[in-house]
Amino acid sequence: MAIIGIDLGTTNSLVSVWKDGKSVLVPNEYGEYLTPSIVSVDGDTVYVGKVAKERMVSCPQNSARQFKRNMGTSRKYRLGEKNFLPEELSALVLKKLKVDAERFLGEPVEEAVISVPAYFNDNQRWTTKRAGEMAGLKVERLINEPSAAALLSKQETKEKDGNLLMFDFGGGTLDVSVVECFQNVVNVLSIRGDNQLGGCDFDELIARNVCQKLSLSFLELSEKDRSRLLFQSEQLKWKLTDNEEATMEMFIFENRYSVSMDRRELVNISTPIFKKIDQIVKGALVDASMDLAELSQIILVGGSSKMPVIRHYVRYLLGEIPIMQQNPDEIVGLGVGCYAGIKERKEELKEMVLMDICPFSLGVNTYNRHCPQEDLMSVIIPRNTSLPTSQKERYHTVCDNQKYMDFGIYQGENLHAEENEKIGNLKIDVLSKPKGMESAEVSFAYDINGLLLVKAFVPSTNKSFELVIAGRHCSGNDKARIKELDSLKPDTEKPENRLLIERARRMYEEFSGKEKEKIWELIQLFEDLLTSNRLANKQMAYARLKGYLDNLEAYSETVLENTFNPDWYVDRDQVWQHGEKQNSPQWGFR
Repeated sequence: MAIIGIDLGTTNSLVSVWKDGKSVLVPNEYGEYLTPSIVSVDGDTVYVGKVAKERMVSCPQNSARQFKRNMGTSRKYRLGEKNFLPEELSALVLKKLKVDAERFLGEPVEEAVISVPAYFNDNQRWTTKRAGEMAGLKVERLINEPSAAALLSKQETKEKDGNLLMFDFGGGTLDVSVVECFQNVVNVLSIRGDNQLGGCDFDELIARNVCQKLSLSFLELSEKDRSRLLFQSEQLKWKLTDNEEATMEMFIFENRYSVSMDRRELVNISTPIFKKIDQIVKGALVDASMDLAELSQIILVGGSSKMPVIRHYVRYLLGEIPIMQQNPDEIVGLGVGCYAGIKERKEELKEMVLMDICPFSLGVNTYNRHCPQEDLMSVIIPRNTSLPTSQKERYHTVCDNQKYMDFGIYQGENLHAEENEKIGNLKIDVLSKPKGMESAEVSFAYDINGLLLVKAFVPSTNKSFELVIAGRHCSGNDKARIKELDSLKPDTEKPENRLLIERARRMYEEFSGKEKEKIWELIQLFEDLLTSNRLANKQMAYARLKGYLDNLEAYSETVLENTFNPDWYVDRDQVWQHGEKQNSPQWGFR
């Protein structure tokens, strides 16, 4: 029985299968590969795909889209008289894809591999698996979207080795990965991304710009007018893929309007998006410790990568590195099909190896001697660690006669534990001794399926404790999004000291590996010496921390020679001289 691969997208979804020695996309009932990830309800009837997309405009109160952005949350969508969680709406899309695959294969389908954004956290991944289960699919394996794209690239260009930059820009998410390909191994080196940045953000920027031109308030539009305007904005965006200038016509408040826009104006209103892209691309290269000269190819993935302004900006940012010419809509879907074939142990793929990484740091909370109310995050498995992995750390008691140690398990990059995503808790018994005299060795074992095994061993009692976190929260999901400090002491430090500490905390979240550890060390040293009466010690610690941060930022800037410039879109007639036009006639630059 075949295992199918599913690219569950924010805007569109695809299903694939390994068949006749290659990954094959499965057509839907319209003979098309892309199925809009939209659900609409009419009484007891549910529509998924193209029909639902039409109803998104005509019956927005009964329809929902972009719910993938809210996976892992408790947000409810009310469609007509029914309420749905994001994973329940995703399940309806998956069920539709399952039916399409069964019709194509002529046999029942019971198992699937599903792709997810690389920056999906533990809860988002668990709810994706839960959506699959609700759709009647066994989902043992999730694969990061850019990893799936890299796998397809390696499979189709077996003779080529090198370092790839995967730029995966979909309807709702952006993932950038640096991947090393050699022989039959695909080794992911780093991942950066944003789960709230995608092509639909262009749609809203266009819609708001149109409202501004027409002296209307976007937020004051009716639900139906807003949905219609967003739909027309999406159409205008795609017109600008093939044309330098385009016009949109719409009805708002029962009045007919016509608005024109060209690519330069789209660039101007989209500056916030390009600035975010700039930082994500740089971060991925810095994490991989790789210079532009070491990249052999850029692979553009995701439907939003079709936009000429996106390709133009990637070219501006990364220079003359060759760009892979293939339909970006389909790369992830085909890549998941390859991975489904690997899971089925197909002969053609038996030597192919995908080495993925942990996209977020994993660790436990530890005592913060400078602010006991705010535990610090102690990282056990740093982000970008190759999977599977097993690592351990030793922790000591912090109070006299302490009878137990309570470890919160966290996922994230923030300095303070509670600002990260809590995914579990392990409480262990220890002997009552003076502080620091009892200890426990905590080990994390994390595999490619997202299963985390936490073990704690107490040498004094020879006892072991363990917790298995199989991709879901062990604590409640109703924790407040914004944490208020239990106590707030007036800040008596000089402004430059506070500024340096906050800057260091920000960069602690941005960096990984030895840089992250060094920032941690220097923060601790600086905060220790802030209480010292010796001014020279304070000045020395300040200079040491500031100097290290300055050097890190300087290195980060040199990774890419170009920094963001709002006037980058100046050579539009020259930028299309790199061969894209003749190589991608179906949607190339014109």
